[in-house]
Amino acid sequence: MARGGLRPLDGLLVAAVGITVFSYVIPNSTSGGGLAVQRIQLYPYLLFMLWIATAGDWAALRRVTAVVSGIATVGLLGINMYYLHLSSRYVAEFESAMAALPPGRTMLVLDFTGWNLSPEGAHESFRMNFYGHAQSRFVVHRPLVDLNLYQASTPNFPVRYREEMDPYIHLRGSGANAYTPPTDEFLHAGERSGITVDYALVWGLTPQWRSDPAAAPILDQLAQGYELVQGSEHGWLHIYRRKE
Repeated sequence: MARGGLRPLDGLLVAAVGITVFSYVIPNSTSGGGLAVQRIQLYPYLLFMLWIATAGDWAALRRVTAVVSGIATVGLLGINMYYLHLSSRYVAEFESAMAALPPGRTMLVLDFTGWNLSPEGAHESFRMNFYGHAQSRFVVHRPLVDLNLYQASTPNFPVRYREEMDPYIHLRGSGANAYTPPTDEFLHAGERSGITVDYALVWGLTPQWRSDPAAAPILDQLAQGYELVQGSEHGWLHIYRRKE
């Protein structure tokens, strides 16, 4: 440390501390989006490692930091690979059902997992969820209208639905939640908007949810206006087509 105060490079340490404090002060929905805190909290670690690298009189600390960082990196990579392997089964469920969706139609995913549950109903880490937007894989391979495209629901991305066709205005209910079922009102969406939901993809509808009165509004809409056309191999995904 320089005599009389901090070295210029110690500003990295000050910035790391400042961002850490800042991340605990700001709301997680800053800028209209979510996960702001989780994204910002990466930077204190990066700044701290840069500061360690400039601390010429702390060679031992740099070596310890390098070893700890290496172990943490390998450990986190292993955890991610493990959960990626588990989640590949769920993504395969979507892939197996893709042929049932003809091009040029609209699809709405009714998610009963809330991104915090597996389709079997077991709790999982939100950070380890690899299938939160699995329906987007359909759009890559064939021209389908994804009514769950969350990027079009906020001003944070350069794509928006037209107001009369915006599912987040006319039919979407509460967001994904592991403790409450979807609350979308899609059966009569065409009466109040220009939207017609051709296909409903029901994901993670466990026997417990089927018997839960809170899920009745969704199940009633499906029973009244849709017919089951295909279920995935393990029954985690069911595809319903609008009755003509």
